[in-house]
Amino acid sequence: MRTAIFIYSAVLYNTMTVGLILNNQDYGVAIADSQITIGDSRSANLANKLLQVNAKEYHGAMVGSGDAITLYHVLEQVRSMKPASLAKLLDRIKELSLELPLSIEQQMAEAGKKIQGALGVKSQEAPDEMDLMSILQTGQGRKRDEYAKLQQQIRKHISRLTRIQPRLEMDANKGQMFGGIEQFITHELIFAAYDKKASRIRKYVITSLCYGEDSSFETITGSGTDASELELMKLLPGIRLKERRHPEIAFFALCAFVRATQNVGVGGIPKIALISKERTRVLKRKESVALANIIAAYQAELVTRVFAEQSVEDVIGKKANYEEMARKTGKSQDHLCGLLTPMDYWIAYANEKRYASKHASRRCKR
Repeated sequence: MRTAIFIYSAVLYNTMTVGLILNNQDYGVAIADSQITIGDSRSANLANKLLQVNAKEYHGAMVGSGDAITLYHVLEQVRSMKPASLAKLLDRIKELSLELPLSIEQQMAEAGKKIQGALGVKSQEAPDEMDLMSILQTGQGRKRDEYAKLQQQIRKHISRLTRIQPRLEMDANKGQMFGGIEQFITHELIFAAYDKKASRIRKYVITSLCYGEDSSFETITGSGTDASELELMKLLPGIRLKERRHPEIAFFALCAFVRATQNVGVGGIPKIALISKERTRVLKRKESVALANIIAAYQAELVTRVFAEQSVEDVIGKKANYEEMARKTGKSQDHLCGLLTPMDYWIAYANEKRYASKHASRRCKR
């Protein structure tokens, strides 16, 4: 019964998300949002898309995006494993990533055959989207109530098919196919770990099709990728990230994350992991909320960059004066540390304060 419920949830739950890891050889920061999309019209901030991994020879964190059931399947399996070497762990993650998408596709094919049987349509193959659309439009003389139920079944099945079947788009100028192979990638995982044998942080990208080591300083996945990348393009030019300290890398990563929350499907309290030579530490809820609020206030130009950077360093170093941080933002300490506030709110709040003071000064001059 538990397996059936798990499979059913795969169809209804999807993680439009942002997961990112910024790192150099010595320090890394992993951040994932907590929003999950339910069906086509609901969302909830319930997901844990970041996994802390600790073993004798390595420690690190993993984030992911894509099909929810695959993500949770892999993360839960990895949570219970502690292979001796990093290479063995990566091999097992690769195997897990390839297992589930195939079983989902097979189950959808079986569901399609059952619908065909109910409709009296004979075929050796599972129906594709066009077959089902044709059936949906014709009705084939069914009674109204029965046909309405079948319509509902078919629409659900079409929505499932569109998540797996490739979408091939023709480029009008070059006459080439684009978008096919990417549509088979049902999920993407980013895993960064401090490898004690190599004495450095190593990072890997694992998908349902392939995996490999990633030598770049920043790696991002999910629907918030474009906003995060644009923010980093603004922040990182001229920065030698391999020479930056942990708090500085955390500041850049938080700025990229908070900017991504303006995208559809990204939100909720972030999970933040700090990776260093000594250990991997996941921040407490209070710390994560305070940092996200401070960075949003900075991006709204309510506080200075110097203050925001210092706040990040203080929170990471466990020496934060939350009362002073709250005073600078004009909010209470309970608000700063307990209530995650969207960036749009901080922008509106900053504008109201800014322009209210200008209007007041003009009235005084008159």
